[in-house]
Amino acid sequence: MEWVHAALSHASAGLHGVDPYSPYTLAAAATTAALVGVAGSRLFRSKKPRRRMRATSIGSSRFMASGTTDPAVLPTYDTIINVSVTLESHPDVARLKREFEVEMLHHLRLRAVPHQDVPCGEVTWTVQRVDLDHHFVQHHVPTPAAAHTLIEHVSNALLRDKSKPWWEVHTVRVEGQKEGYMVIRIHHALADGVSLVEAFAPLLKDKDGKALDLTSMFNPRHLQKGGRKPALSTRLLNLVGFPVSFVVEVLKVVGLATLPGDKPTRFCHSQWPYSGPRIAVIFPSHSLALIKAMKDKAGKGTTVNDVEFALFAGTIRRFLQQHDPNTDLSRVRLRALTPLALLEQSDPETKYATMMRNLFTFVVNTLPTYVADPVERLRASNAMWSRLKSSAAVPAAFFVHKLTAKLPIAFQRKTLVDLMSRHSVVFSNVPGAQQPAYVAGSRIVATHMIYPNFTPQVGIVSVDGRVHMCVTMAPDNEVDLRTVLPKLFREELEATAKALGVPMVE
Repeated sequence: MEWVHAALSHASAGLHGVDPYSPYTLAAAATTAALVGVAGSRLFRSKKPRRRMRATSIGSSRFMASGTTDPAVLPTYDTIINVSVTLESHPDVARLKREFEVEMLHHLRLRAVPHQDVPCGEVTWTVQRVDLDHHFVQHHVPTPAAAHTLIEHVSNALLRDKSKPWWEVHTVRVEGQKEGYMVIRIHHALADGVSLVEAFAPLLKDKDGKALDLTSMFNPRHLQKGGRKPALSTRLLNLVGFPVSFVVEVLKVVGLATLPGDKPTRFCHSQWPYSGPRIAVIFPSHSLALIKAMKDKAGKGTTVNDVEFALFAGTIRRFLQQHDPNTDLSRVRLRALTPLALLEQSDPETKYATMMRNLFTFVVNTLPTYVADPVERLRASNAMWSRLKSSAAVPAAFFVHKLTAKLPIAFQRKTLVDLMSRHSVVFSNVPGAQQPAYVAGSRIVATHMIYPNFTPQVGIVSVDGRVHMCVTMAPDNEVDLRTVLPKLFREELEATAKALGVPMVE
């Protein structure tokens, strides 16, 4: 029974001081252990993963369609993903409508309205004729600053009419400026971020109007064939270790929404409870080649995500040093919720998994703001993400979320509120096309994800060799976050590159 004692002790450490022999822990462990053999292996160890699985996790279409918050409490909030696209020239709106109709409207959820008989019940999609003139909205503004203000306003607004399909496209023309803007708004009930990237891929063309081949972006590693089979000893170790790790991680996930959360800091002091419209803080776009050079210099196994995570942590450390001097950075704990989507095998006919879906969950990682040296901060980021990937944290999170999706909507809403209020940030990194991409004949210059959330939402999108980051958060009455945070990020980027001996590449 030594392994049981070790597992419970490890779980208690992850749950911040919970007694490993308390009734709560023992009951949770017993329940989980009973389910591991049946559910855990079937759901997450299958040799032939199911394609197009129906999402049942927290954050699924059922929950999103019902509303993650009570409309009577927050009537002005809804879960809408906004993608702000900067274009080299203002798009031809008539052409944009035609291409959208051809490439996108075969998706059921873009031409239907969700309906539920009971909250969080089965979603039925009622198809209707799509009036493109309703869904495409054109704006004209006098200055780039006015365009940014408008984009923020649009991104915080409710959908114009929920009796029609739950999406909109807003184009913004700036007087006397060649560049144009487009804001694609999709209700989260329709899809998660990864499937939206897949769904919208056919809209992207090369300069000659030919479709880009983006199949490599949507070829999930866990579904790829090939490679050597692990040694027998490794497989035996995994056979024993996975159930134990799974139990430990389930206990951690169960405690995320109930145990003490992050200490409030100046960075997120006014984010909760939901205080109204969010602002979009646009960080300096930077070279993907620079980030890759930094990851290569940092050492084997370091990823682009590790670098961006460390850079963001360093930015927040600098912010707290300047604007929250009473915070002990060596002891403060700031954690990030990271959404992870379960990818599916590419469709053999269309090359893409064409069904929009919500199949994602959250995993938790600590921002290494407590590390003073930028190189050591990057190594800490890599170490934490490596541990997370090698653990059973992801399948455990999916498992718990599948179970909680069966619970009443009031419980799910409270769970989401408790989860968000205990974490400092949501950190999302979505890949994009790494070649010149055009929409309706206009080349994409930048892409930013703007998602008003209960806690600050970091959205990272890489397009055409550039990385674009936006933090959607509540404004600070005393600090101009739109100016301060981008400046601090630039300082952190330059300091980390210099410490690694990597020349800056614009």
